[in-house]
Amino acid sequence: MKFKWYKMLIFPFIIFVYVLLHFIIPTENENEKNKIKYINERNFIEKKIVGKWNFDTHQSVYNNRFHLFSADGSYTYHGSDNSKIYSGNWYVNVNDSILYIKRKDTINNSIYKLKKIESNMLVLEKKGKYVEFMNWTRYK
Repeated sequence: MKFKWYKMLIFPFIIFVYVLLHFIIPTENENEKNKIKYINERNFIEKKIVGKWNFDTHQSVYNNRFHLFSADGSYTYHGSDNSKIYSGNWYVNVNDSILYIKRKDTINNSIYKLKKIESNMLVLEKKGKYVEFMNWTRYK
């Protein structure tokens, strides 16, 4: 019976992957904590918006969809089962309470008028062909 060297490499490879996943690559919570340290650079409206939000519908909560507004100005949208992931930047103009979301994959910016801001709810107005009102709640 001939000894195969590649069989000896399987165990060190498994240990390497374990160490890589648990100690070197940061988790989602660690990424969010690193981004929150820039909170003092945001204006008072942006400080209220930082965090995860989702549409106030049963379907969006059920499908695990959320918008992540990070304190460093980065924006991420996760669709159902992480199938759709958009990223970009965001900011709020304090003078007119307009939320601007600039996605990296398109030239069109999303522009929302902030109608109401509470600790766990946002009411947004999006103007286009029709005026559309949306309720967003804090992601749990």
